[in-house]
Amino acid sequence: WLGSIVVVTVLFGVVLSAGVPPLNLFIGTGGEGYGVGSIPPGVQVPFGMMRLSPDTSYDNTAVEWNHFGGYHYGDNEIRCFSHTHMVGAGLPDYGNIGVMPVREMNEHTIRDYGYRSKVDHKNEKATAGYYSIELITPNSLAELTVAGTYTGVHKYTFHNDGNANRQNFIIIDPSHTVTKVT
Repeated sequence: WLGSIVVVTVLFGVVLSAGVPPLNLFIGTGGEGYGVGSIPPGVQVPFGMMRLSPDTSYDNTAVEWNHFGGYHYGDNEIRCFSHTHMVGAGLPDYGNIGVMPVREMNEHTIRDYGYRSKVDHKNEKATAGYYSIELITPNSLAELTVAGTYTGVHKYTFHNDGNANRQNFIIIDPSHTVTKVT
């Protein structure tokens, strides 16, 4: 029995050293049509509760069928980052808490996703267990990782913009994915 484990370990080591290309976590994040794409590229532990990833939109518009998982590669904005993303259910997952770094706190920042950030996907990185992207609007680096089955970690690094008196903030939006009732 122990011999089987050693063989599997040795074979696994040979496969890894043979130059297997890294995972492309952006497969399934784009496309157009009902339920096509929308798989978030964020981080999670197998069978874990957390799936940290960005929630995106295009010029403050999120076409629902492209955003069932919260993310669509064709979008040019990140509304915020959230901890759970349901994939494959065919409907959006409501009740996520959004987290987003900002440089200003005012009525516009809080209302109607005024805190969203423009992004350039060439500055986006997703590997097994790690996600990062440079946010243009607050001039900051967002990094996400999971620390266990039930724990996700956000790290926001605000770049120096020459204003020594500037304060940096983190918005926590408990109603991020709750639909508006009119």
